[in-house]
Amino acid sequence: MPDLREQIAHHKPRVGGFLGRISARTYRTMLKDPYWMGLVAAQRGGEVPPALRAPRGVADYLKKIHVTYIIVDASHTAPTLQRAIAGWKLRQIDEEGPLRLYVSS
Repeated sequence: MPDLREQIAHHKPRVGGFLGRISARTYRTMLKDPYWMGLVAAQRGGEVPPALRAPRGVADYLKKIHVTYIIVDASHTAPTLQRAIAGWKLRQIDEEGPLRLYVSS
């Protein structure tokens, strides 16, 4: 079962709380997505896969799935994943405590 912080894959606006609904098709698609599953594995303490260490590939992926903003909670993000994210083509636009808000190029 995915962690509640992983619910952003549903591609719908989050309005209060962590309850969300996704189609079975979206769920199956995300399970096959190497970027998404690599991110989930790295967040759980696994190795950061090469795809997530390639800034150009990540930038292309974020553009492909129409992701503009990324929030990183440093208190819940594995240090190895934080280092990989630091190499992505992102611009930090805000920070509040452990929360960092980035915008993709």
